[in-house]
Amino acid sequence: TVITATVAVLAGAGIYEARQASRLRQQVQTLQHQQAPLSGQIQQLQSERDVAKMRLTALTDEAVQIKNNTAELLRLRGRAGSLRQAEQENIKLSKQLEALSQQLLATESDAAVTRSNRTQSLLKIKKDLASELGLSVQVFWAHHQRRMPATIAEALAYSDLKWETRAVAESNGISANQFEMLGNEIPEVSENLRILMLREKEPVSQYDGTWIRFYVDSTASVEIPVSTNGDFTVWERENWSKRIPH
Repeated sequence: TVITATVAVLAGAGIYEARQASRLRQQVQTLQHQQAPLSGQIQQLQSERDVAKMRLTALTDEAVQIKNNTAELLRLRGRAGSLRQAEQENIKLSKQLEALSQQLLATESDAAVTRSNRTQSLLKIKKDLASELGLSVQVFWAHHQRRMPATIAEALAYSDLKWETRAVAESNGISANQFEMLGNEIPEVSENLRILMLREKEPVSQYDGTWIRFYVDSTASVEIPVSTNGDFTVWERENWSKRIPH
């Protein structure tokens, strides 16, 4: 009756719940079976995501490196351009230097020629003056009972130099005051000798480092010996007097 009905209801409910539980277990198993490949896919996707991240990081680093390399390349190109410009400027300066060197050599050569010509010209002027001084001494000696003048001025007071010789010499800074008497007597003609009568007071240095000194003998001939140290003592001793060749 009521109890029987109640029992039947309870039994039916139990059977229903048992069936529901079984069905739910089957669904869970089914979902579990379905979830297994999804988990693998999820793990694979996570792994691919990690690889992609690593690749992205590598690409980012590579991009930064490329950017840095590009900046370095641009800097090196700028330096290369500066170096090329500096090289061209150096070539230009080298050419200018070579041209200036050639010009300097030409100028020095011209200066050397001018100096040499000037030196030769001065030597000739002084030689002409020295020879004239020798002639003046000879004239004084001949008119003063064979007495030698004590000084150049004494000889010139009696027999002056040619005006032209004096003018040319003085205009070039050369004068009779640069010479002195040596105090020797003029030998007789029969003795066939010549002696040194006059000399330049001081030796004169030359551009090549040597020294010269003018001497005038009793025949009014001029000699210009050369010395390496400005000392003419030995030369004077060896050339004080010489026999005139026939």
